[in-house]
Amino acid sequence: MRFYTFTPSELTPIRTHTRRHLPVEDAKALLTALESDSRKSDLQRARNVAMAYLMLKTGLRTIEVSRARIEHLQELVSGEKWRLWVHGKGRASADELVQVLKEVYDKIQAYLALREGPLQGSDPLFATTACYDRSGNVVTKNGEPYSLAGKRLSTRAIHHIITEGLLLAGVKKPGIVVHSLRHSTPTFALLNDANPTRVQKMMRHQYYATTEIYVEEVQRLLEGAEDAVTQI
Repeated sequence: MRFYTFTPSELTPIRTHTRRHLPVEDAKALLTALESDSRKSDLQRARNVAMAYLMLKTGLRTIEVSRARIEHLQELVSGEKWRLWVHGKGRASADELVQVLKEVYDKIQAYLALREGPLQGSDPLFATTACYDRSGNVVTKNGEPYSLAGKRLSTRAIHHIITEGLLLAGVKKPGIVVHSLRHSTPTFALLNDANPTRVQKMMRHQYYATTEIYVEEVQRLLEGAEDAVTQI
């Protein structure tokens, strides 16, 4: 995907660097890798796959995942759709929303069911876990647990989890980074003929010009003339 900066005097796009979206099969491979990682506990696997699935299906940024609380997830259509209030980049509170479909909600609930309770609405949606050694004992430092369970995952921790998953799945390639999950969301939607205006709202792009970058990229993928070069 192409990203731009703008001159102060006029909104002239200037390409700065390139990041890519995940191919569909690579996105599926990432989820499979996170769900089957034998090095992790059941709780960690459930958390990691639910988090990555939510990011892929809604386009959430890592900071938005980190800030999400349990109370931000609310039912929208009984048994079918939920909404997650999003504390977005540069926002003072969780005042934006994304739709969460049943398949994503079920992953999140499967994870929350493994968390030690009782859970409060103000608790983080995705939380840290305690560190255990190979004998099942809590790892300590200076007599205290090395990692406390139930704390909000930092953006650094989220980056580590997703990057580790990309490597484990064998899909970590040049241009594929954690933010590629966000790039994948509008790309997948547009490939399925989603209306660009709906995609803009889903991604919470302030300007349609940002969404248009994805529209043009998908059009290029679908309407390339390479198949017409048949003379050679």
